[in-house]
Amino acid sequence: MKHLDINKIKSAIEKTIIFSACLVLAFALLSMSIAHHKVQLNKAKFNEQKINNTLDVYRSNLSQQLAIIASSTIFVDYLNSGEISRNNLLPQFLYQIKNLNTPSIIGMSIEKENNEVIFAMGSRTPYHITLNLCYLNRTLNNEYGLCNETWTLFFNPERLFDSLKKINPDLYDCPSCQAVDLLSSDTLGHFDIEDNTPLIIHAGVKTAQDYSFFYYSALMLITFIGLVFWIRHRIKFIFNKYIATPLAFITSHLKQGLPLEHRKDEIQEFAYLIDQIEQWKKQLETLHEKEKEAEIGKMLKQIVHDIRSPLTAIDVITQELSEVEETKRTIIKSAVDTLKDLANNILSLATQKEKRAGVYVEYAEPVALLLERIISEKRVQISKSIPLSLEIKNAYSLFAKIDHVAFKRVISNMINNALEAIQNQIKAHGDTYHGAIKVTLSESPTHQIQIDIVDNGCGIAPENLEKILQGGVSIGKEDGHGIGLSSSKKMIESFGGSLEVTSHIDEGTTIKLLLPIAPPASWFPSKITLHQNSEVIILDDDKAIHALWDMRFKAVLHDEDHITIQHFYAPELLMQRPLGHPISAIFGLIDYELMNKNITGIDVIKQLHLEKTAILVTSRYENVKVREEASGLGIKILPKNFAAYIDIEILSSATQEIVFIDDDEALTSLWQLAGKTSNKQVHVFNRSSEFTKVIHTFKKDTPIYIDSSLAEEIRGEEFAKGLYDQGFSELYLATGYDADHFKPMPWIKKIVGKNPPF
Repeated sequence: MKHLDINKIKSAIEKTIIFSACLVLAFALLSMSIAHHKVQLNKAKFNEQKINNTLDVYRSNLSQQLAIIASSTIFVDYLNSGEISRNNLLPQFLYQIKNLNTPSIIGMSIEKENNEVIFAMGSRTPYHITLNLCYLNRTLNNEYGLCNETWTLFFNPERLFDSLKKINPDLYDCPSCQAVDLLSSDTLGHFDIEDNTPLIIHAGVKTAQDYSFFYYSALMLITFIGLVFWIRHRIKFIFNKYIATPLAFITSHLKQGLPLEHRKDEIQEFAYLIDQIEQWKKQLETLHEKEKEAEIGKMLKQIVHDIRSPLTAIDVITQELSEVEETKRTIIKSAVDTLKDLANNILSLATQKEKRAGVYVEYAEPVALLLERIISEKRVQISKSIPLSLEIKNAYSLFAKIDHVAFKRVISNMINNALEAIQNQIKAHGDTYHGAIKVTLSESPTHQIQIDIVDNGCGIAPENLEKILQGGVSIGKEDGHGIGLSSSKKMIESFGGSLEVTSHIDEGTTIKLLLPIAPPASWFPSKITLHQNSEVIILDDDKAIHALWDMRFKAVLHDEDHITIQHFYAPELLMQRPLGHPISAIFGLIDYELMNKNITGIDVIKQLHLEKTAILVTSRYENVKVREEASGLGIKILPKNFAAYIDIEILSSATQEIVFIDDDEALTSLWQLAGKTSNKQVHVFNRSSEFTKVIHTFKKDTPIYIDSSLAEEIRGEEFAKGLYDQGFSELYLATGYDADHFKPMPWIKKIVGKNPPF
């Protein structure tokens, strides 16, 4: 039989560590390389999008200016006139052409259908674009108008690039960048393009250098290498100290026949530690019997006292897992979460000199829901012959700033004490005795949260009550610890509250807890607000929740509200079905945990873009991660138990009124269409006099958009001044000119473009 040398084993372990480290390192480097490549691709796409956006803005501005000039009366008259009339109109025509504030255009010409040039100015360049001038009733109309003239524009590439840089200062000349043809298109705004030559530009976008990825990668790499060396060192150290060296010592001494007990080495230390552990165990047993108030004894008894309830709940519910309803799932999760929280608290306690230093984290919690959770757990545990009831007197929206784990511990202790007191009475009086425990939540006359826990058990004698509250003394319990009332009293006082006990022998005990009322948590919705002409979508895999919401909405909705209720039991059905209203008119009531689905309610809300109009309805409201994720997105959380009580408010869907005054019927039609899609009522007028006739029907704060160049003697800004003097305050100048084209006009709130600003 071949025997392995201990040194060979050490070498094999070290090689395995190095190989594993290299393998993981290679995978990490590959992952970082892929991530860096994706970052570069995304950066390139972003730059390309910024360039395209700049070009779109330039084309849009150019097309608007050309449309304004081509739609002017002087321009149309010039096209339709003979040579003599055109000469007379030429000064006005040139003035109109000069309004084309585009330095990139250095020349232009207008030709008749027979190639007769009726107007030419500036320089010609190889880069040009020829537009069809099509009119119907003297109005531009590419679809039905007659196209008797063409308008050719000549561009200077350098000036064009300067114009683009004014739109986006981050652009720069980049011969190696992707080429973009500015003039390659079939249309330019309102114009069809008859002919054009390519105008190629090579542009890049300046971006700030971001070295965070490289810093992060370098830090991770250095950390990884250091960790590998540290692990290698620790494994070698542990192996040598606890395996190799002791085995070598034992082997050499056994070969020599020397006794081990007289050597001051690791083996002797092990023997010493074993002896010490036995001594500590005996001392701990003695301490447990003689000193019940010692810290270790209290902690161990507290652990047993706290873990007993959730363990029992898990054991009972697990037997019914064949048909698990959401209510029972909630109980199981609550018990499991409680165990996890208790474990974390115990670990924290072990590192603190004082029992409560830095252990608990206090949040604003809904007391009613915490009590319902606790009562649900306790009902599963206790005998059905002992009723445990909960009464909530108009206190569902009361919040207290507490640690929910510690609060559950206090209430659970109180109920356990009440249960033991009743069981003592049953032992004394037999099965004819009927015990009961009642928990009541209300708002006290002093505007505090009041919790009363009442039982008709054996009661506590007055001379023993004070001792029990001080801790360490238990009356009437065979193995009592005496820690329930005393620790609970300290806990409630740490939350800024108080605990009072009233008890009478053979009558029972009443425990009154008072806590300060805290403002509701930021994630909690005070009410559900719906607007008329809207849609409510309900996503939940529990039919009972759908029935509850139907009952709630049926009580408050009327036919004239025109609110549609849509029910969905699976997220994929909601995703596939088209919604009947715009996002702003949709209100969602979405469950967080969807059975047998790999997405959550928050994922659904994000995919539908309902962060501002949806509420997460869930029993997982206690989960801190769920709260933080929802709060980060601005999503409110409604505990499911509150669904039956939250107020529902219906508001009238008052549509915002807007006035648009422009002599271009195509533009006014466009504004009306945009208003319909944005839930705004746009009143359009082609003449200022038309608006003056009905001005009394509009409020003074109605937004009014006015074209500067109206087909009247008065200009738009002058008409706006008259409206300002009458008290109208929301006045906007809708024009194709830049703001610097006008003198300061304090009555104009803002100068905007021709496109609807909504």
